[in-house]
Amino acid sequence: MLILRLQTPQDAEFAYARLEGNATSGEWHSGTWAQVNKLNGNQPVILLIPSADVLLTRTILVTTNNRQLKQALPYTLEENLVGEVEDQHFVWQAENDNTLAVAVIERARLKVWIQLLKQQKLRAKAILPDVFALPVNEAMPTLWQREGQAWVRTDAVSGFSCPAISLPLLVNSLFAPEAQERKLQLYTDQPADWQQAFTIFPEPQPNHLLQKSLQAGMGLNLLAGYQDDSMSSFNRNWRRWKLVAGLAIFCGAVWTGIQGMDIWRSAEQLKLAEQHNLSLFREIFPEVKEIEVSALRSRATSEMAKIEALNPAATDKISLLPYLTMVGKVFQQEQGLKITEIRARDGRLSVVFETPDLKATERIGQGLTTLLGREVNVKSTQANNIVRGEVTLGAGGENT
Repeated sequence: MLILRLQTPQDAEFAYARLEGNATSGEWHSGTWAQVNKLNGNQPVILLIPSADVLLTRTILVTTNNRQLKQALPYTLEENLVGEVEDQHFVWQAENDNTLAVAVIERARLKVWIQLLKQQKLRAKAILPDVFALPVNEAMPTLWQREGQAWVRTDAVSGFSCPAISLPLLVNSLFAPEAQERKLQLYTDQPADWQQAFTIFPEPQPNHLLQKSLQAGMGLNLLAGYQDDSMSSFNRNWRRWKLVAGLAIFCGAVWTGIQGMDIWRSAEQLKLAEQHNLSLFREIFPEVKEIEVSALRSRATSEMAKIEALNPAATDKISLLPYLTMVGKVFQQEQGLKITEIRARDGRLSVVFETPDLKATERIGQGLTTLLGREVNVKSTQANNIVRGEVTLGAGGENT
């Protein structure tokens, strides 16, 4: 089995490893597409893509019906997503107590990686986030830090990557405040003072890929359930048409009632719409036995709030990761910038920094605006030729 690890689809040289037969591990090598095609032998390959492209999270849904789960899951995670729900591809693996491990990637981004393998005439067995290349250690998180980037694997199907500048805050958040001992399995090319606050166990074979580590994450294979445009266009168009038709019927019924025309037909259409809404509600929330039509909206909002409240801590932590990654990318482009404080509270991330460059705050604001697709303002003050700035990003809220 051949495993490829790329950072961008344009990489001409990249890392690869081979796991042949019953081999428990394989050594990482650097190679090109020409070398890989000679080694492949027409066997399916596993592609590891940047973990920054993939959101790994957990949620709780009280249902075992696959259809209900597929309908409700995207909207349960909507607050954690940077893009639109309908543009995302979701893969999940059931765990204990109605908990789901979930991987989310933009459908267009996944398509780029699939097309890359097709161009090289390679058959994909699986596409996984590259954090799954790290060893799984049940006793502690595993962390790799290299060339200003970091990867953290917290268990078999959880982890993230981020700029190394964000690492101290994120690693601290993995441990409870009252934890007596905080252990890390660590490989790093840049020892730092913050590492002294942890009990460090060096990674014994950083240049080897363990087969069991890779297999542990196969339940979140991003190819699962994927359909390309030719296969899924009919289903997507049908869903859009169905929504428009439902809204048209509803608006027609209201207009007819106001005008006093065809009261009987209006009443029948309204009755059908109510029954349809009740049917959808009972399908998504089968445990709710008694519900009135007039209370559908408020009850649906209440049930979704209960689901989110079951695991608020994990949701808050993970939802800030895309913003931390974006801030790290923009800050790394500034020379002489120093971060003095990072705060994460109530779903909002605040980063305070200092820089001698008077125009840095303007560039930072423009960079974050471009990444987020909406206006981001950076507060700043100046004293003794030093600019002190603060940027605050809120999950689901305003960005300032």
